[in-house]
Amino acid sequence: MQELKPIKEGKVREIYDNGDSLIMVATDRISCFDVILDNVISKKGTVLTQMSKFWFDMTQDILPNHMISVDVKDMPEFFQQEKFDGNSMMCRKLEMLPIECIVRGYITGSGWASYKENGTVCGIKLPEGLKESDKLPEPIYTPSTKAEIGDHDENISYEQSIAHLEKYFPGKGEEYASKLKEYTITLYKKCAEYALTRGIIIADTKFEFGLDENGNIVLGDEMLTPDSSRFWPLEGYEAGKGQPSFDKQYVRDWLKANPDNDFLLPEEVVTKTVDKYKEAFALLTGKEFEENQKLKNDPRITKIGDFLRKTSIDELPQLINVLKGEMSLIGPRPIVDGEIEKYGTNKDKFLSVKPGLTGYWAANGRNNITYSERIKMELYYVDNMSFGLDLKIFFKTIVSVIKKEGAN
Repeated sequence: MQELKPIKEGKVREIYDNGDSLIMVATDRISCFDVILDNVISKKGTVLTQMSKFWFDMTQDILPNHMISVDVKDMPEFFQQEKFDGNSMMCRKLEMLPIECIVRGYITGSGWASYKENGTVCGIKLPEGLKESDKLPEPIYTPSTKAEIGDHDENISYEQSIAHLEKYFPGKGEEYASKLKEYTITLYKKCAEYALTRGIIIADTKFEFGLDENGNIVLGDEMLTPDSSRFWPLEGYEAGKGQPSFDKQYVRDWLKANPDNDFLLPEEVVTKTVDKYKEAFALLTGKEFEENQKLKNDPRITKIGDFLRKTSIDELPQLINVLKGEMSLIGPRPIVDGEIEKYGTNKDKFLSVKPGLTGYWAANGRNNITYSERIKMELYYVDNMSFGLDLKIFFKTIVSVIKKEGAN
């Protein structure tokens, strides 16, 4: 297998040349205030890549994007290693435009600080009387230059963005600047409207664009991830104060509160950050994050639903399926159609056994177990089915239900 080296390393991404395409790997590094922190946020790169894929798929009716595939089987052998699975995206080669296209739908962060000082955000005059976290009458476009690692992005006006683009693309500055502004606001409006239906406010975000071989503008880089956006929960939203978030605002706040940190986060901050990333992924996409296919502390669950889940009363209707002969008392737990491919060459073996009301995985941790470990447990049961094993599972299930183990 040929060892490949990245041709470019960004704050949190590595870019590999793949001939007529590029492979973009989202690492588990995290940056804040344009500095790479010393911590690794486990599975962060996978969340970012899969979330970008979700938004790219949703918005391809507005303009094309650079994504070709996120399946490592479509990539060279070097990327068919576990460390690249899920966090790698094969992309079209683009000539990137030297502008970060920022759009703000709510007033917060540096925008709020600027507004309090002079009533403007990036030079744009806003109505008087706005409160922190207020929704703006219309989204505003506030572009910036793209800085190299170690430097800070510089906010510029729309007119300055025309001049900046003109330097790189003579005769095209105004055309490109106009299209970037239009695409940015159109993308934001569509995605922000959708996110509200999923219980999330997208306060602001940034996009990056490039030119394809025919000179057409194409959406590139990442899209609407916790790294490039501010996500707030809709439930509990109230203007006039800062909002809890699903993004790395938790990291920003900790760094500000601890100025002598040397850009090293405590483990508690790391854990809470990755949990927030996974929670945002699940809410926005409607899919559980693939590490365990379950979302801890799911904000969609009501108090009654939480009680039913933790006591496993919600499983009792499946007794009807047992009586009808469609299920057994003990066996692999049922899965949805989209999960069967995760069993690979063992899917026929898994399907050869009736699903159970409880099973080896369900009695040994349930949602505290990663999905790959769940698969191993379910296949272990299929290979070792016996009356004695069923008896052990039955009694262990009773103990697990009483203790509410793994019932997230």
